[in-house]
Amino acid sequence: MEVKKITGVYFSPTGNTAKVVETIGQRLAGEGFEKIDLTRPENRGKKYKFGFSEVVIVGVPVYRGRVPEVVVTELKNLRGTRTPAVILVTYGNRMIDDAMIELKDVMEKQEFVPFGAASFSGQHSFHKKIAYNRPDEKDLRVAQDFADEIGQKLKTLDLTRIGLVVPGSRPYKEVGPMSSMPFLPETDMKCIYCMLCSQYCPMEAISFSNPKAVDGEKCIRCGACIRVCPVQAKRMTPGVFEAFVEKITTKNALGRKEPWYYV
Repeated sequence: MEVKKITGVYFSPTGNTAKVVETIGQRLAGEGFEKIDLTRPENRGKKYKFGFSEVVIVGVPVYRGRVPEVVVTELKNLRGTRTPAVILVTYGNRMIDDAMIELKDVMEKQEFVPFGAASFSGQHSFHKKIAYNRPDEKDLRVAQDFADEIGQKLKTLDLTRIGLVVPGSRPYKEVGPMSSMPFLPETDMKCIYCMLCSQYCPMEAISFSNPKAVDGEKCIRCGACIRVCPVQAKRMTPGVFEAFVEKITTKNALGRKEPWYYV
């Protein structure tokens, strides 16, 4: 098929998903690659329409085995026209559970036709020792290989004969809202009031005048504010957070998991 435009759509508070989607998109389209960063609040709440001769690459992080609720809401603002789509998830080196099949279902309901899928490990937002510095150079070379195979597939793509099978099950794994997690970003005396945390918070959960004021209902515990703080003045609520991290830091989580893709 003749492809007129390739667009990447992603939600990426800590940059892992963006890195993978952009690597694939730039490999396929070069400077013609366009992107919609749903991490930025100003890009959300808008309607986006895609045609038959376009390709959309959609990337999301896995939160507790599911697509984050805010992302599901925003993906429903995308509308395809039997538009070919590539779907991918990044996860904190543990498991993707039902996130991939949920993403596929959402995209199909919005009139997209997923024909390729991938998962990539990313540094866990709660513990840097889990998948430290992933996706790394090796991962991104796999992303480039994936892009090359997408390009070859597009030359002969027949949308009437797509049978993409992805991991996961229905009904999806039941999880509570992120606001139910018993910890929040806290700020100590080292804070220099640069306000970078509020600027980078994807949910606008941190006050723009007081970095210590966090809206627990809006906060999705993504850790973006902690990563961006230049003086390391932020950390999650001590005690309960350390107990949670200890629980998820298993031998399985600490081992290297390689990316996979199908097209």
